[in-house]
Amino acid sequence: GGRYDWDAGFVSVKYADINADVDGKPADTEIGRYLTTPLGQIVMIGAGYTFDDWGVKVGGDIEIALKTDRTLVRHDTDPESEKRELPGY
Repeated sequence: GGRYDWDAGFVSVKYADINADVDGKPADTEIGRYLTTPLGQIVMIGAGYTFDDWGVKVGGDIEIALKTDRTLVRHDTDPESEKRELPGY
C-alpha cells in the first residue's frame, strides 16, 4: 500500500490478495466466509482532512472486493452443496 500526507490531510491506498485453505483445500463459499478473512482481491482507499480553523476532522474509507471464483471448489464436509462465485462488492 501507500500513503500520501500533506499539512491538513492524507490519502491512502492498500491492496490485498487473500487465499485461504481449510484442511488443505481452498475455502469454499460457506466455510470460507465464516472461518477466514474476506477472500479474494481487496482494494482499500482512505482519506482524511482537518479543518484547523473550525476544529473539525473528516475522513472515510472505501473497501472494494473484486469477484473471485476460487470458492467454487467442493469441500469434503459438504460435497452436495451448490458452490457459487463470491460477487464483488
